[in-house]
Amino acid sequence: MRRDEPLGGLARQQWGVFSAEQAFEHGCSRWLVQRRVNSGDWVEVERGVYRFRGCPDSWRARVRAGTLSLGAPASASHATAAILWGLEGVDRPSITQLHFSTLRECNRTLWNGVVHRPLIESGKPSWRDRIPTTSLAQTLICLASVSSDEALELALDSAVRKFPAVRGWLARELPR
Repeated sequence: MRRDEPLGGLARQQWGVFSAEQAFEHGCSRWLVQRRVNSGDWVEVERGVYRFRGCPDSWRARVRAGTLSLGAPASASHATAAILWGLEGVDRPSITQLHFSTLRECNRTLWNGVVHRPLIESGKPSWRDRIPTTSLAQTLICLASVSSDEALELALDSAVRKFPAVRGWLARELPR
């Protein structure tokens, strides 16, 4: 058995990606990580995040890679989170960059995204499609800063339809 075999199950649960930190937790040394990257067995998809050679690249894998690279409590946010929530008005081809939010000070830049500090702290992230994601309320607030009025209106309408509890939140928060 190869030393990195236990990472296969973890990678399958995370859209095919895993962090160097997770590799260390599964018994891989820094030397082994570097060896796998140098040999092409692992492909670095984001700083400190890898996928196995032959594992398909996907939009969700890139989003999960961004959250792993930033570390907890990073979450997909803005239009990226809106897609994960299934909100209308935003689709993958229409966004050119992935968006992430983190509560901690972060000087790290991502190859495939923009890092934001949230305007409000909404506690623990929600998990959508096995990816940490800003809460629906936080997503709607953030979406307002990167979307057209029409796209935001479609997203709000679909949020109210799909998640009726958001209506109460909107009634409380919007008059402020």
